[in-house]
Amino acid sequence: MRLTKPIKRIIVFAGLALLAGAIFLAYPTSSSSQHRRGIAEKTYPGFNLILISVDTLRADELGTYGSKHQSSPSIDAFANEAIVFENCIAQAPATTASHSSIFTSLYPSRHGVWSAKYRLDDATTQLGDVLSEKGYETGAFTYGVKVARKRNFHGFDVFKHVVDRPDFTRALGYSPEQFESMLRWTRDHSKEPFFLFWHTKKTHAPYTPSAEFDVFKDKDYSGPIDVYPHFPLTTKVNKKHGAYFESMMDQLTAADFEYVRDKYRGEVLELDALFARFMSFLKEQDLLDNTIIVFTSDHGESFGDREHRQKVGHGILYREVLRVPLLIRIPGVKHARLDTLVESIDIMPTVLDLLALQKPAGIDGSNLFVKDMASATEHHWAYSETRESLALERKDHTLLYFFESDEFELYNIRDDPHQRRNLIAQGIPEQALFTKEMLARRGGENRSAPSLVVDDHMVEQLEALGYLQ
Repeated sequence: MRLTKPIKRIIVFAGLALLAGAIFLAYPTSSSSQHRRGIAEKTYPGFNLILISVDTLRADELGTYGSKHQSSPSIDAFANEAIVFENCIAQAPATTASHSSIFTSLYPSRHGVWSAKYRLDDATTQLGDVLSEKGYETGAFTYGVKVARKRNFHGFDVFKHVVDRPDFTRALGYSPEQFESMLRWTRDHSKEPFFLFWHTKKTHAPYTPSAEFDVFKDKDYSGPIDVYPHFPLTTKVNKKHGAYFESMMDQLTAADFEYVRDKYRGEVLELDALFARFMSFLKEQDLLDNTIIVFTSDHGESFGDREHRQKVGHGILYREVLRVPLLIRIPGVKHARLDTLVESIDIMPTVLDLLALQKPAGIDGSNLFVKDMASATEHHWAYSETRESLALERKDHTLLYFFESDEFELYNIRDDPHQRRNLIAQGIPEQALFTKEMLARRGGENRSAPSLVVDDHMVEQLEALGYLQ
């Protein structure tokens, strides 16, 4: 009997649980558990909440996560006043799916937003809904079609988004006019509890930093990478030049990839300057003492990090894409670094607990500060946009499965942080008993979101960004 894809996937999920049981054993409580619970004991009712999501910001390009390039001095200074989560994993390597998980605290398998063709449904409670119902003024200022109002991110009194230009040869990643509008909105609501969501694509392709920030590139570089007009150097960015970079992939050297990454670092530096302006504004408005600030990203970016699956861009389930920065500044709470394995879906329940507000029933995430690290069921799931690959992480290991080729890859993150040595080849046992909780947490109700009805303008934008073919 030939198995259909859905049946095959159910079998694969069960197989993953069995395989994981042989690999991911229970581990002792983290030494930081008491500290984390101490943070969680205090609440901050009535405080403002600011959620900043920087699209495509790779964690290890920030100084606070180990970068030596000094491209993020202001963000690093913020991190020194915040709780830094060393190991935060996004639920998807794609913008809409990842943000949908952030705002609902649901895995993509449950909120149903797998790709650019879908949007969140009306019934799913989102972070903005909870805060709006409790009297918060809510405002969203976003960039690009992937986090637009039509994606049904609801619960916002004000929702302003700006889209990329279709030619995509120079994208600021933010709108100066919109940025000023966001500051005005924040100033106007500074005397009442507010929730501000700021999403910027400053570090997204085409990696075209302004001249004053384009300081990391090798001025003597003479390789095949052409900045104009063939940038943005990501696969399928637009129909005219979509195959440009992909067709060159096997010809590129380490110097070529580094040149591209240096252009990206210029974007990070420009983002950092923008972030510095925003933090100065909050200080001028006396908002730092009554505002919880969360700084994160939807996913990172790959720059030819691995030989067997080379790529510039995202959409893959390796750590350079899935590991994202997560910094939470809580007034009066001292800086700390926590190596707890956490997920983007944990942001929503954490901030609601901090604000002393009730969490929606049935969510997948949990409070970042009270996660039980003694449990053998702690893990994360991440899903590719096309649902053709799956990643599972537990403590020191990451397990990947690729449906099309029916292949597993297993990496020890502690010993092999860049995921170079696939341990499957070493004969890891595949039979083991495992707890039902893992499958229960991954499964549950499948909230298949309705298809997004797109107009001609949105189709044009999606095609220009490479999301529709």
